[in-house]
Amino acid sequence: MAERAARNAEGRWGVRVCGVHDGYFSDEEQVLKAIRAARPDLLVVGMGERQDTFIHRHKARLAAKVAIGVGGMIDVLAGEVRRAPRWAQRMGLEWLVRIASDPRRWRRFPRLLRFVWMVLAEAGQRKSPPGGS
Repeated sequence: MAERAARNAEGRWGVRVCGVHDGYFSDEEQVLKAIRAARPDLLVVGMGERQDTFIHRHKARLAAKVAIGVGGMIDVLAGEVRRAPRWAQRMGLEWLVRIASDPRRWRRFPRLLRFVWMVLAEAGQRKSPPGGS
């Protein structure tokens, strides 16, 4: 699926994909070595719930200018899943529609709510934006 998503991204946006690996691996060092060798400008990580942990744990060793976790974007780019309706996309609720339409994702919802609460709580602790006065 990752290969198909990469081909579709190349065809749609003309990006140059310098490597693809599925998210199911046992040897992280081998994967990190391949990422460093490819020296990507943008590292797209689609490993489900593990992607952000992977990026955070290895950010100093990734040799990528930018690394992002893309969640279900790989499924959409590969043509396996359709995007949510435009109204949901415009309102920033595509993630909620995806959860509501896929019972396998329901177990993640409490963790997502906790994450949103933590982000809002941290944002509320700041009196001004970083670097602001």
